[in-house]
This record gives sequence, structure tokens and C-alpha cells, in this order.
Amino acid sequence: TRVERWRIAGDVVHYYGPIGILAQLSYGQTDKRDTLNAYAELNRSTASETCVTYLQFKSYNEAYSSGWEHALSVSAGIRYAVAPHSTFSLQISRDVSGFFATPEQSIIDAQMRFRFD
Repeated sequence: TRVERWRIAGDVVHYYGPIGILAQLSYGQTDKRDTLNAYAELNRSTASETCVTYLQFKSYNEAYSSGWEHALSVSAGIRYAVAPHSTFSLQISRDVSGFFATPEQSIIDAQMRFRFD
């Protein structure tokens, strides 16, 4: 199934020493339905920037013929640079609410990334 969509977004990033605050708001359409999404992140980096911990909030909102549907997720994670070309990350996400009253769920993601130059 092909999904047609477009978005326009604005974001803000600000750092207070090792603390970072990110926010983004986007508007657009998904298969001709109005869509409004929001994202916010609070993170902290070590002085060497090899380790970052973060807390994210994501809000998804879409206009269906039955009205607006809303979904909200919260994630917490850590990203660690094991070596100059490899990174390990671990994240736990909780879908607090979903479209059409889908049940809450938690997801744990672990990734090891290697970069070849």
C-alpha cells in the first residue's frame, strides 16, 4: 500500500552546557488527512560526548472521518560510543495511547551500529 504524505515542520534546539532541549512541531497530510505531530526531547551528554541519555515525548494526531485520533509515546534511552566507529544504544518506549483505542504497549530496542569509512 502506498501512503502519500507531506509535512512542514519547525524545530528548536538549545543547549545549557551538557543538557540539551529539542522540540519540533509538524503539520501536513497523510493520505489527504490533516496531521499534526509534536516531539520533545531532554538529553544529557557526558563531557567527552561519548554517552548521551535522553527522554522523549512524541504526540501524533490525525484527522479521520470519525474525528481526530491521538497517540502518545514516551521513550527513555542511552547511546554510548563504544569506539570511534561503533555505537551501542538501548531504549525503552511506552505507547501511552494509540489511534482507535489500541492497547498500551512497551517496546525495548537494543542496537549496535558500525560505521565503515
